[in-house]
Amino acid sequence: MQKEQAKKRIEQLRKLIDHHRYLYHVLDKQEISESALDSLKKELFDLEIAFPDLITPDSPTQKVGGKPLKGFKKFNREKPMLSLNDAFSKEDVLGWLERLKKILDIDLFEFYCEQKIDGLAFEAIYEKGLLSVGATRGDGLVGEDVTENIKTIDSIPLKLRDIKLVLNDAPKEMYSIINNIYNSKLIVRGEIFMSKKNFKELNKDGSSFANPRNAAAGSIRQLDSKIAAARKLDSFAYDIIIDEIKYHSQKHELLRLLGFKTDPASRVCETIADVFSFYESIKKRRESIPYEIDGIIVMVNDNNLFKKAGVAGKAPRGAVAYKFELKQAITIVEDINVQVGRTGVLTPVAILKPVNIAGVTVSRATLHNYDEINDMHLMIGDTVIVGRAGDVIPDIIEVMPELRSGKEKKIKMPLVCPVCKTRVVKEKKGSLILRCPNFDCSQRKKRRIVHFISRKGFNFIGLGEKVIDKLVDLGKINDLADIFFLKKDDFLEIEGFKDKMASNAVKSIEDGKRIEITKFIFALGIENVGEEIASLLADKGIDGIRRMSYNDLVDIKDIGEITALSIFNWFRDDRNIKLLERFKEAGVVIFKKKKSGKFSGKKFVITGTLSCSREVMKDKISSLGGKVLEGVSKDTDFIIVGNNPGSKLQKAKKLGIKELKEAELWKKL
Repeated sequence: MQKEQAKKRIEQLRKLIDHHRYLYHVLDKQEISESALDSLKKELFDLEIAFPDLITPDSPTQKVGGKPLKGFKKFNREKPMLSLNDAFSKEDVLGWLERLKKILDIDLFEFYCEQKIDGLAFEAIYEKGLLSVGATRGDGLVGEDVTENIKTIDSIPLKLRDIKLVLNDAPKEMYSIINNIYNSKLIVRGEIFMSKKNFKELNKDGSSFANPRNAAAGSIRQLDSKIAAARKLDSFAYDIIIDEIKYHSQKHELLRLLGFKTDPASRVCETIADVFSFYESIKKRRESIPYEIDGIIVMVNDNNLFKKAGVAGKAPRGAVAYKFELKQAITIVEDINVQVGRTGVLTPVAILKPVNIAGVTVSRATLHNYDEINDMHLMIGDTVIVGRAGDVIPDIIEVMPELRSGKEKKIKMPLVCPVCKTRVVKEKKGSLILRCPNFDCSQRKKRRIVHFISRKGFNFIGLGEKVIDKLVDLGKINDLADIFFLKKDDFLEIEGFKDKMASNAVKSIEDGKRIEITKFIFALGIENVGEEIASLLADKGIDGIRRMSYNDLVDIKDIGEITALSIFNWFRDDRNIKLLERFKEAGVVIFKKKKSGKFSGKKFVITGTLSCSREVMKDKISSLGGKVLEGVSKDTDFIIVGNNPGSKLQKAKKLGIKELKEAELWKKL
């Protein structure tokens, strides 16, 4: 075959294969057999081998990349991927709805409901219709670039459907949005999962994944994309980041048109009664559904109302995960261990006879405090019902005294700390709390330092819990600041630590000395101070917090009396005053994120080619309080115009949005 003939044939094959992929994965239809489709792919593969210069990144043959990767790059996203708050009963859902009504001052909502897939969240970015990046959720802001593995999933297209076909199927009001998608960047989000059938097949081959979710997560993080491809992962897209779309239901329609597979069960629910009906229908069919689900997602269908409701912590107020009841099993309490936390609180932990619940082996359950043990009349040797709250946290739900043999043992409250043997102190704060008062207790010390270097704190790479335990045992760390004075030789004293590992650990500490103030406050481990309280305190600065009185702290919205007292006392403790001074000696730099500037609250859109990269421009605007959006809307304040501007400029003119030439903007900057 001549090259021109091959080129034409390749284009025809790609188009036909993409058509059948769309039918099969998105519309759940099949016009030809799988073997016939395989033969089309084989012919395309053979032609591309013969004419390698005709291979393009969006070809169906490029679903599996070449050489294995050495590691995954970090991916910083423009808009965070938020998590959802959970509801486990009708009462929880109704409580969520009442709060929403108060916030929005509206009595009636239309909802959009879909299955909550037990998988791994992903983000896919398309540049002018072609897949450019695929990433994991990570911590919401930073994920891992797993593009080569994302490409192996047939239900995630390498390129969007032909625009002519999409426009032909789309309502007219979507035309401008669709045209914009194919001329700019598109962000799609969804869930990657493994079917129950494929999970069983995988475990037959000797894999030891506990459940399909773990298998999906493990597969998407393979450095060799051929392994990921062999795992036959699937996906549903559930969101598309476009401001102009009025309803969430329209997002699902558009996703399907563009070539994405979406949840076939999802639908609009006009009332909360419809939501409960949808929940019950999915729950009844749960076992027959070919993939694992752990509930449904309920969200306000109107996107403007959804945005107006805002965000609380790391979850949008306009949506909730309505999860199925606890999955439960019966087992035996074999013993009680006592854990000592960073603040000295002793937490009893039930050691269970291992039992499988929802695909996970459970051998421990937290009992929270000794009042809970007394209320349940729990004894060592008791038969208990254990469940996983939200399918995650093991919890003892009920004791079954009728199954006692007479050999059960009463659980005694410890009189001394199980680690340092200091006499414990009893406190009554709602529930009975036992606390080790010894600040220098080795276990308290270890937990403080592990909290300090955790992902939400200083996030040092290569310093895990076991390494910290060894360093404390060796006497290398006594307080939080000691970590910044560690030398390479200190790490080499740890058994198994090699030269390069020690060098990397020291470098990680040195590189991590610059920290944003919210993370710093969280890392200090002040009792009752989590991320949200740390964020409230951040504006005051460390010196500002030190000067605040107890009444000043109580006056801050959302800080209660107990939390205010723990903050006030922490900053007046001589040990902590010295600790803060040692951080300065170590060269720790605490900085604040800029929240205001000459562009504070202003929204920008960029069109055309700039003299600098778009990232440089975005960073500059962001540093002055502004925000750069991808699409033009009535809320846009300025459109920045570079060379060869696109369709965004025309839309901006229609909406009367002020234009700024790049040169004008630099003058303002």
